[in-house]
Amino acid sequence: MTFLYGILPGILVAFGMGGGSLLIFTLNMFTDYAQQEIQYINLWAFIFASAYSVFSYGKKGKIDKDLLKIMLPFTVISCIVASIISQGIDTNSLKKYFGIFLIIIGIWQVFQIGYKYIKKKKAKNINKEG
Repeated sequence: MTFLYGILPGILVAFGMGGGSLLIFTLNMFTDYAQQEIQYINLWAFIFASAYSVFSYGKKGKIDKDLLKIMLPFTVISCIVASIISQGIDTNSLKKYFGIFLIIIGIWQVFQIGYKYIKKKKAKNINKEG
């Protein structure tokens, strides 16, 4: 049954739409895994999805290799640091912190979409007037 919980998140990850958050939510709701185990499962899913995406997009020449060279070391270091920190946090606190993080990211995304919409609308109005 756990395999089925990964299908929709896997599809979303393939489209770059945050399937990991759905996977974590689903495993929290329908399994008895500890938060650290759920994040471990999500990490492995992310590693394989990311590796495939990098290979696929790289093959098509759609990766900014200079940016990748800059971001990759910071990503690896932050993953190691976060892993060490999370080991010292109890499961219930980790769930709360992760929930707060998702709420903040969600709010930020809403503002990003709103900003782009307003910017696009202003550009349209300028073009109509000009």
